[in-house]
Amino acid sequence: MNKIHCCMTEQNVLDYIPVGEANAVHSAEICARFGLTERERRKLFERLRNAGAVICSCDNGFFKPADLAELTAYIGRERARSRSIAESLRSAKRLAAEWNGDIR
Repeated sequence: MNKIHCCMTEQNVLDYIPVGEANAVHSAEICARFGLTERERRKLFERLRNAGAVICSCDNGFFKPADLAELTAYIGRERARSRSIAESLRSAKRLAAEWNGDIR
């Protein structure tokens, strides 16, 4: 994987994340290691992912995919989550329309 252009702390966190789901590191461990709050960790991961890093998540924490199977499983979990969020938004938008709101 190519190095992501980011600040030293971001690169340190990215380097700390292990390869393989079996080696996943929990969010609390990452936060403790780098002195981050959970909110800061989420924002950091958002920046890293937007810069091109592939950081997968599972029940046991975060990891970089070791193979296509792990990556495919992660993509499937994220697609399902995305569909669930989209459905929730559709319901909220319908209610806004009933209240004569112009939500797009």
